[in-house]
Amino acid sequence: MRKKEKQLGSLERTFEINPLYLARVTFVAALSFLFFLGMLLGFYMRAQIGYFILSSAFLIVYLLTMFGWFVLKRQKLEIREKGISYRRIKLFWDEVSAVDQINGKSFYIRSSDGSRLEISDSVADWEKVREIVTQRTGF
Repeated sequence: MRKKEKQLGSLERTFEINPLYLARVTFVAALSFLFFLGMLLGFYMRAQIGYFILSSAFLIVYLLTMFGWFVLKRQKLEIREKGISYRRIKLFWDEVSAVDQINGKSFYIRSSDGSRLEISDSVADWEKVREIVTQRTGF
């Protein structure tokens, strides 16, 4: 039998990933690709294996960064009628037992079953998320 899916109601608001984080990932990807091309050109001109090894390393960094970029682009925090969902965690508003401020850039939402959902500054307008969670839960 299938496990029953949590139905959190209709979608009220969506928060994307902070554009600053996407810009950082894009910068690292572009820089690693340029170094890859430079080392490949060095290997072509000097025919030394060190340039080929470096170009391969920069290619791996580029590919991993692009994979991270695609994963980051798909992440969304959703405020729904009966709860909140982020990544693979879904919480009903009545399941929230506490909201803890960690530092100036993130907070935890603790549920009654002991699981924690961290909302950091990687979410665009996370202060608004904190405000909505506080209004809905009273914490």
